[in-house]
Amino acid sequence: MKKIIIIGMAALLAACGGPTAQLHLSAGRIGCSTKDIVIGDVESTSHSETWSAACRGQVWFCSANDDFREVVCKPQLKPGAPVPTSMLPSSAAPAQPPN
Repeated sequence: MKKIIIIGMAALLAACGGPTAQLHLSAGRIGCSTKDIVIGDVESTSHSETWSAACRGQVWFCSANDDFREVVCKPQLKPGAPVPTSMLPSSAAPAQPPN
C-alpha cells in the first residue's frame, strides 16, 4: 500500500510540471502565497526531497519525507548569526565545562 502512495505522489509531482508542488507545500509553512514564492535547489532521493523557497527577501529551506506527509521549512540563518547548538552535529557542539 505504501509503495502505491509513493508512486502516486511521484506521479502527482511529475504532473505538476516542476516546482508547482513545492510552491503549494511551502506556502502555508512559510507564510507566503504561491504567487510570491520562488522555488530553487530542488533535490530528490528515493526517500526525501529538499528545496529552497524564497519570498519577500527571506529564504527558507524545506524538506519532505518520501510520502510528503511531513514537510518542514526552516528560515535561512542570517550571515554571522550564531548557530543554535541544536543544529550543530554532536562533534561540533561546544564543550561543556568540567564539573
